[in-house]
Amino acid sequence: VSVAPAQTPQAWLTFEGNFNDQTTNGYNGTSYNVTRVSGEPLGRPGNVAYFNGGSSTYLSLPHIPLDSRTFGIGFFCKFYAPANYGLVMQRDSDNWNELLHLQTRNASHSLYFGFYGDTYSTHPITSTNWYHVYFQYTGSRQQIYVNGIFQGSKASSAYLGTVGNTDIGRTPAWGNVDCDNFRGYMDDFRVYYGVLSQDQIMDLANVKWTVTNIVVNQRPGTKLVDINYDIVTSSSNVVQLMLNVQCGGTNIAANNVDGDIGGSVSPGTGRSMVWDAGADWSGNAGDLEFIICHPTATQLVFTGSGYVDA
Repeated sequence: VSVAPAQTPQAWLTFEGNFNDQTTNGYNGTSYNVTRVSGEPLGRPGNVAYFNGGSSTYLSLPHIPLDSRTFGIGFFCKFYAPANYGLVMQRDSDNWNELLHLQTRNASHSLYFGFYGDTYSTHPITSTNWYHVYFQYTGSRQQIYVNGIFQGSKASSAYLGTVGNTDIGRTPAWGNVDCDNFRGYMDDFRVYYGVLSQDQIMDLANVKWTVTNIVVNQRPGTKLVDINYDIVTSSSNVVQLMLNVQCGGTNIAANNVDGDIGGSVSPGTGRSMVWDAGADWSGNAGDLEFIICHPTATQLVFTGSGYVDA
């Protein structure tokens, strides 16, 4: 379980030994069929919470006051399968902006940040890998971060609920919304007052750097492919990058790559690689996936796509 950043959590459940709040605020969890299991076989240190998806399975915390204030809720989660699940719920009433619900919803199983009035949805859940998700209200906008990276935001008035337990893994169970109680694993559940910075959220997600804004273009009249990208990091340290290229899930040996690749890539914007597709994939054409990643850290995988005619 990662170390708390400089800003102190309002509530913090590590799931080590019990479901108690690690702060002095006393937001201890009451388990309804939620168990603790070893996280080691699942890729997490220590213990994690397991939710079996049953209609009576969730973790209930006392009411945490979130009304008319800035706040954030973050945790690691591993879905049993991409599906529509309730993640966190605090129900005052079904009146405007009085029901906080964090979910995955719709056919794409996108993360959903709702006050039962103002809502925001983005970033489909597509795998059973561990995700770190952070939902933040800034006082004027609902924001969603995934694995430390800002996904987008929407203008919103404040959440207004003043009563109701803070339930983890529970859905509001509306008849017109396809959503079940959570099935999968959670770890390192935190609630913050105030607004965390990008760097602080990256620290929570245990991500020291990430790749964003991947753009792939083949140079006209050539078999050279430009891969442009940015590196966002919470430090000035150089990072180690490699490039994998795939066509329909089949790897292409990208041996002829120059530019910002290898063991000493400096963070910042405007980074680029050039792949000689004619040398590595001559006579072929198709839609390709370009995977920029760390050689060993499986959570540091970032993908762009483009059509290449070699």
